[in-house]
Amino acid sequence: MGATQSIRIAAPREHVYRVITDFGRYPEFLPEIKGVTIDEETKAEVTVTFSAQIFVPLHYTLRFRLAPPELMEWGWVKGQVMRDNSGSWRLKATRDGGTEATYTVDIRFGPLVPGMVSETLAMSTLPSTLKRFKKRAELLLPDPKNGTHGDAKKRTQRTAR
Repeated sequence: MGATQSIRIAAPREHVYRVITDFGRYPEFLPEIKGVTIDEETKAEVTVTFSAQIFVPLHYTLRFRLAPPELMEWGWVKGQVMRDNSGSWRLKATRDGGTEATYTVDIRFGPLVPGMVSETLAMSTLPSTLKRFKKRAELLLPDPKNGTHGDAKKRTQRTAR
């Protein structure tokens, strides 16, 4: 079962690409991701093992093919409960300096998980996943005035009150 959705992000494409490929930081903003291990890394590919809690604890490995700053694709390597997980991020620069990000995912679980559950899971998590990546990219966007990113600026504002 596959699903595709797009979202506009108020950040340059190169910045968004850095956020989506910063796998080690996924647990900071994707609550279902509990741990990440980079197994292998080259300039063109990264193999990553994820520990997640979706409806049961999951451990799975994906191989990401990198084509910065426009495309990141992934495919299934191995794992438990799931039998396939593939997809892509396609990033298109917008005229206003932002990014149109299109996320496609196809997740298939083993025979113990009905197809309807797989479809519901993909369709229900897709919007929240996109919103979390959007928020992360916009939060970490450097402020051109002082070089800090949004998170540092918010901490400073809280401290100054």
